[in-house]
Amino acid sequence: MLQKFKGQIITAGYDWAIQVSFANSPITFPAGATFIAQVRKDPNAETVLATLTTANGGVIRISDKVIQIRLSGSITNDWPDRTAYIDVVRNDGGLKQHLGFILKVPVRRAITRGI
Repeated sequence: MLQKFKGQIITAGYDWAIQVSFANSPITFPAGATFIAQVRKDPNAETVLATLTTANGGVIRISDKVIQIRLSGSITNDWPDRTAYIDVVRNDGGLKQHLGFILKVPVRRAITRGI
């Protein structure tokens, strides 16, 4: 099922974050859960624009039901206007669990850049 919701677009060269809640889902994230996410310009692209992990601060467990996905401005600095696609996999304890969503986020170039 496709769900759309409003969130902040990615502005190239600036930090970006979004929290994803699983409040109405049986999925939970116990303390110590770790995650990996890849960002691509389309779901079928071979090139990975960014790899976000719990270790590098790109995917953070906020609570048993909420994670936060973060992109630093330095990662997106040279991205042109496009769309970025992101999904997340839980990967702790030998577990490889796709969280069942794909984010499609517009990317735009900032007017004020290089500061």
